[in-house]
Amino acid sequence: MYGVYLLTVVILLLVAYAGVEETLRVVRYIDLSINYQIVMWKMRRMKRQLERDMGKPPRDWESEFDDW
Repeated sequence: MYGVYLLTVVILLLVAYAGVEETLRVVRYIDLSINYQIVMWKMRRMKRQLERDMGKPPRDWESEFDDW
């Protein structure tokens, strides 16, 4: 229940400080960032599946996530 109150207070403070339009821009940016990460995750899965279908050897997981 405290999470709901905290979220409400944060949103109200953002609106009071930056205005409605800029608060909506921040919310859109967060939404786009989350969607981008979902797309990147799906692309990694597709790449692994294609490599598996083509018969390439499996990749090293540690080198896979070095660029993150």
